[in-house]
Amino acid sequence: MAEILFATLAGYLIAIRGSDCKFLWSARSVEYSSNIAVADLDDDGFPEIVGTQDDAVIVFDRKGNVLAKAARKGWSNSPLIRRFEAGGPPLIVLERSVFKYSSAHGLIAVRLDPSDATKFFSVSVVADLESGGPSLITGARIYEGMTGVDMSPSELTMFSGASDSLPVVADLNGDGRPDLWNVRFRAGEVWVWFSP
Repeated sequence: MAEILFATLAGYLIAIRGSDCKFLWSARSVEYSSNIAVADLDDDGFPEIVGTQDDAVIVFDRKGNVLAKAARKGWSNSPLIRRFEAGGPPLIVLERSVFKYSSAHGLIAVRLDPSDATKFFSVSVVADLESGGPSLITGARIYEGMTGVDMSPSELTMFSGASDSLPVVADLNGDGRPDLWNVRFRAGEVWVWFSP
């Protein structure tokens, strides 16, 4: 049965039934502005829920019970879940930080963003830009998915100081290859980088 999940301004994670909006459960453990991601993180056949606090990423079970919590840096409240390797585990991405959850080991930082939490806002996207495997695009930088090596082309240096850059990947010119949009919402600008 489908459920609707959302976070409230008071910091509650709430689940309601999709068919009639009947209240099912709530948990007070998320940041008021947290977005939510849902996936089966440990391949047990049941979905986990991922949310954020100011300084942490949190994994809940499907009933809202906290399963694991780990420290994180950055301002993004938009967790992303993606497999970086075929057959590999689902990973949780927040900006440049990557986490892995398992029922046996809890929430483990695969890679932590080395920067301090001074960014205003940044959202991550995972996409295969060069047919060489998934890249992690955060703000205006492109990183190799598993190693975190900065692969940003020189054309993107104009965005290096932009803390409010929102990346979008789509084929804009119809050449069959993905292109990178970069939206700077505070500056009111949209930049497009066409893949070579």
